[in-house]
Amino acid sequence: MDWSAVIALVAIVSPIVTTLVNNKFQLRIKNFELYQTKRTIAFENYFKYVAVRLYSDEQTDVRNYNLARGELYLYVPKNLRAQIDSLDSFITDADTEFEQIKAMYRSTTGAVADFYTPKTTDKCCTKCMKRCRRLSKQSKSKSFLDYFFCPTKTSK
Repeated sequence: MDWSAVIALVAIVSPIVTTLVNNKFQLRIKNFELYQTKRTIAFENYFKYVAVRLYSDEQTDVRNYNLARGELYLYVPKNLRAQIDSLDSFITDADTEFEQIKAMYRSTTGAVADFYTPKTTDKCCTKCMKRCRRLSKQSKSKSFLDYFFCPTKTSK
């Protein structure tokens, strides 16, 4: 067997494979960053329109609130959806006292913020933490850890 032919073939194929793997990885990082951006916007819109909805019954405010709530459902687990639904029932019920709504609003915002904010004290699986460190080194971005979202956190 001619080793020079094998070496030449590896020299040609190796950069192609490396480029393909690198591009796939960069695409995954970009998709993840886009997901995080959309998720952040959904949270911000929801809380903004809850506050507007509390003080206004105009049709456009109600519509914006319902749209923001629906968009938020895409990014929160089922247990938080139930809490958001109960906040919604507090808001739409005319007999509910404003202080009760404020207390429920604080509770819901706290629960969503706890879900949204990654905590270093969370017991995340070792595999996820190793992956997070590896991705942060490869992306050469110190802020990548801030965007890391552990998949085990959503399965609770």
